[in-house]
Amino acid sequence: MMTLLEGYIGIDTLTEQIRKKELKQGFEFNVMVVGTSGLGKSTLIDTLFKSKISRRVVNKEEYTCPKTVEIKSISHVIEEKGIRLKLTVTDTPGFGDHINNDNCWIPVTKYINEQYEKFLNEEISIKRSKRIPDTRVHCCIYFIAPTGHSLRPIDIEAMKRLVKVVNVIPVIAKADSLTIEERERFKRVIQDELKQHDIQVFPNVEHEDTDEDEAQENELLRSKMPFAVVGATNSYTVGGKTVLGRKTNFGLIEVENEKHCEFALLRNMIIRTHLQDLKDVTAQVHYESYRQRHLETIKNNPNHNSDGTVIDMVTPTPSPVGSFRSQKSSSSRSSPLASANSTPKMSNHNQANNNALSAQRKLQDQNANPVSQAKVKAAMLMQKNGGPRHVAESKI
Repeated sequence: MMTLLEGYIGIDTLTEQIRKKELKQGFEFNVMVVGTSGLGKSTLIDTLFKSKISRRVVNKEEYTCPKTVEIKSISHVIEEKGIRLKLTVTDTPGFGDHINNDNCWIPVTKYINEQYEKFLNEEISIKRSKRIPDTRVHCCIYFIAPTGHSLRPIDIEAMKRLVKVVNVIPVIAKADSLTIEERERFKRVIQDELKQHDIQVFPNVEHEDTDEDEAQENELLRSKMPFAVVGATNSYTVGGKTVLGRKTNFGLIEVENEKHCEFALLRNMIIRTHLQDLKDVTAQVHYESYRQRHLETIKNNPNHNSDGTVIDMVTPTPSPVGSFRSQKSSSSRSSPLASANSTPKMSNHNQANNNALSAQRKLQDQNANPVSQAKVKAAMLMQKNGGPRHVAESKI
């Protein structure tokens, strides 16, 4: 029931209070780039955020193909009009660069799940920090080579697995190498293959709210995917304006001009319209799915942890002196009555042999105690001379 106010009380200041608090804390956004080398991943990231943030540019290192897929992350704090954003870019050098690329996506999905695990451990810990650092991957930009034909098998297999754990946005890299007709035909082929293999890229229909305007906007974005993009960090002056572009023998390719490429659509979606949606879907869908599976695994089998190895619930404390056998011998000596009662009846000959064997074991276990050695020797001499045979030891 809606109750009308009879005067002003200041509820409308809540948004300003939230804004000030969020501005003070700052924001976090984590993006991952996946694709074979030479597709301009670092250049595109630098173009997206108009800053030198890629690892390769910062360290000025030459690229060499690693033996296996590596995961490299670098974080920057960027600020615009008082808004601070901690941006973490994760690169995957070595992905798809080898002759045998079987399961090359496993290090990528493993890294994503490790960030979920890290966040979950912080969340369920007894003493947790007031603000849990969010290292979960919010967006994965998947780079498709501009072949003009169809998706490669590695692209299909990798995206089929990535969409289950992260928001995937496919792009056609270096789209300036295709004509307009080749680009449009290539996009249609990719869209058909994504539907054929049930690869639900972001924005996913199943994760949308009931808002009609948002649904229409997302439908328009899906019809444009994969975005045909061109990255560039050089600036040129065109008509009195400074633009980012790539200069060729045939003219200047303006990166932010929608007539030349679809980079502007990608940037607007990731940063200007869907950045918070990317974070919300990560937290409410992908992370919750991982959290549910993890907790169900613990509930059904509490002796196993997340990676499937058995947790040693009770670790026996090693004896500080001697072996476990010497502990049993010492226990038998401390209670001869109980030991004798537990020993089954046997013949005098067998009993004598057994007692002699026990005496020898005592001598080995107690070689550091001269008093015990003398007692054992005396018992062996008495047994040899036909003395009393009532000495009993439990079987080892």
